[in-house]
Amino acid sequence: MKLVIYNRLAHRSHRTTQHIGLRDGQTTSTLYRYIDLPGKYSELEILVLDFVKFSPVLRVFVIYRPPHYDVKAVSYVRLLTECLNSYQSNKKNVHLIVGDLNLPYVNWNVFTGPSDDINSIILNFVIDNGYNQLVNFETRSSNLLDVLLTDTDTLITSLTASPPISNSE
Repeated sequence: MKLVIYNRLAHRSHRTTQHIGLRDGQTTSTLYRYIDLPGKYSELEILVLDFVKFSPVLRVFVIYRPPHYDVKAVSYVRLLTECLNSYQSNKKNVHLIVGDLNLPYVNWNVFTGPSDDINSIILNFVIDNGYNQLVNFETRSSNLLDVLLTDTDTLITSLTASPPISNSE
């Protein structure tokens, strides 16, 4: 069974995000439960899904961080990591974070980047929670902006670049 990630218009407001589905041969079935987040996270561009047919349950976070670096962006990142921490705290689940973090200067091979608040907050979250970045190719121009982070090394056995992920707009 393959986990297929492709662009689709989200159900939340007018935001564009990733749509996740399971594909077994040519049959696509949705085997997930949507997690409704509290209103305090309404400004975040995030979608949380539990794939209940997996054992253990696979919790997928689909996220987008706008490419800003101002005070509002720092607040956004703090709220995002608070939300991720709240909803990934169940260690019975396997976790996958997929999306566009807009962090072009992070070196995901060694988890380093600029020391500003935005990069530091996200890198500290990733390191503190034992996530690994699986995307190792450029996803927009010469930058690696799209991430596929997991806390279970054996979750993804292969990863290839193909549109729209490697040619995102």
